[in-house]
Amino acid sequence: MPRVEASYRVKTGPQETGIAGASLGGLISVYAGFQMPEKFGFVGSQSGTLFWPHDGVVDRDDGNAMIVRASQEPVVPVRFYVDHGSPVAGCTRDGEEGGDDCQSNLQFVEALRGRGYAVAHWNEPGAEHDWAFWKRRLPKLLCHFRNAAPAVCGL
Repeated sequence: MPRVEASYRVKTGPQETGIAGASLGGLISVYAGFQMPEKFGFVGSQSGTLFWPHDGVVDRDDGNAMIVRASQEPVVPVRFYVDHGSPVAGCTRDGEEGGDDCQSNLQFVEALRGRGYAVAHWNEPGAEHDWAFWKRRLPKLLCHFRNAAPAVCGL
């Protein structure tokens, strides 16, 4: 960030700065938003792999580190955009075919809303965990970054 700010004329401050990613990049973006709210006022997560545990070892039953964080730690001044796909009907458990991590993403959205966070959520039935689907939803993420009201972006 300092290099970009030094080299280009960009807006600064958390109200003008966001971080976003897809899959593992969504998880890392959420983590960065919780860790550095003084830098990032907006976090976008597309099909974030939010089921990861605190220690990074998936073979234990202590997963959902960011969901736990959203529901238990002090609220930080960050707006969230969360999208994911799901089967045409319902939602599968994380890791099952066609689920696009919808289970943990729905739990994350519920945890955020339960704590009063500003969150925009989009579920695309039939969408897969794939770049083609993230690309199609990217305009919604970018719109929400610039417009705090989800309805402006069709959310």
